Amino acid sequence: MIRSLLLYPAELIALFAFVLLMVRVRLRPPLLRIVVSYCIIIYIILFFVEYPEADQLPGADLFVYWRAGGAWLRGESPYRIKGIVYPPTAAPIIALYGLMSLRIAGAVWITFNAVASLALVPLTYLTLKSFKDSTDFRLPPEIVGLLTVLVSFSFAARAAVVTGQWAFLALLAVIGALRAQAGGRPIWAGVCLALGTIKAGVMLPFLLLFHRRRDFLTWVSLGTTALVLCLAMPPVSELPERCRECLDNIAAFAGPGGENDYSYENKNKSYADMIGFDHLLYRIGLRDRSLVRIGQLVGLLLVGAWVAGQVIRRPELPWVVKCSYVAFYSPVFLYHRCHDALILSIPLLYSTSRMRDGQGLVRALHALCALLILAVLYVRIKLLQQLTLQFGYADDFRGRLIEAVILPYCTWFVLIGLACFALAESRRARTVFEAR
Repeated sequence: MIRSLLLYPAELIALFAFVLLMVRVRLRPPLLRIVVSYCIIIYIILFFVEYPEADQLPGADLFVYWRAGGAWLRGESPYRIKGIVYPPTAAPIIALYGLMSLRIAGAVWITFNAVASLALVPLTYLTLKSFKDSTDFRLPPEIVGLLTVLVSFSFAARAAVVTGQWAFLALLAVIGALRAQAGGRPIWAGVCLALGTIKAGVMLPFLLLFHRRRDFLTWVSLGTTALVLCLAMPPVSELPERCRECLDNIAAFAGPGGENDYSYENKNKSYADMIGFDHLLYRIGLRDRSLVRIGQLVGLLLVGAWVAGQVIRRPELPWVVKCSYVAFYSPVFLYHRCHDALILSIPLLYSTSRMRDGQGLVRALHALCALLILAVLYVRIKLLQQLTLQFGYADDFRGRLIEAVILPYCTWFVLIGLACFALAESRRARTVFEAR
């Protein structure tokens, strides 16, 4: 009831304001400030009213971390707790959960995620602006505020907050590494990247941005910090065994019937919000897991090689554009869910900027790119689950079309968004060259 009365109207107001900006309806800054302030107030009210007791939240992930933290403090392996699929570098963070009661741990972590949800877009914008070649990338504070509430109200962000997921910590670690890189602090960049290993699938593609000689210290710092985090899990002699247990848990979760299984064998039916080539290929019609694995590898290599070429072999590209390319690649790199797509805040900010000051096809493509990103972040899980139950293994053409196009639409939209972004930037670069 409270959600219907407060959340959805604020969500629609913010989306409507963004659509007006897309069609270049002039919204005065004071009006945008009112919209942003109203939405932030609603966000805070919902946080305190809808979830008064942190230990009553439906945050299965949070409870898993808390139990694993307790096991770690008792000298047991945290990987014996079902659901711990994170590398040994996450051990110190897991231990922090065990030091607190469930209620305190829940309150602290849910509050951190809620604050991080509101801070992600502004911090990302400040980071992108800190690069020396970002002189023509700009957004008024009111637009940054509007994007902040749009991202915070999205299902992806709210899912990460409610479940106590580590998505925001990993995202802020990546953003922190980019900020340190822009500020000429390679050691701190490595420390941030090491923290980002808690969700390696999100962080690893961003290593493409640290390919220059000046980034050597970042790699040294990354390796050293990661080693220190791993050694924090005593006894050190059991570290290889912990790594093996971690890989076993990952395999079990991703295997037939597991929580992260992309197929219809998933016992909990938790496949609706997955993003990745494996999920896409299965919905297209591939049922042989070996073929799906090969197709996923080919897709990752092709897209990854193209992104690497843009990042490494095109020094004329602004760094913010390179960050956007990598951000598009990150959600489809191995296994991800919708909350990991919050890294798309990077191209969302950039495309919104080009949408405001661009012309013609460049502006249209960036506007489409922004819409595709928002469609991914605002995914409706229950609707996709219902469609999956209805059209999974469909026999007729209509059902197969829905299964192949609608059910994995998040992956499609990420890939189409990347293509639109690349085409827009290619056209814009050509226009700038011709103008010179």
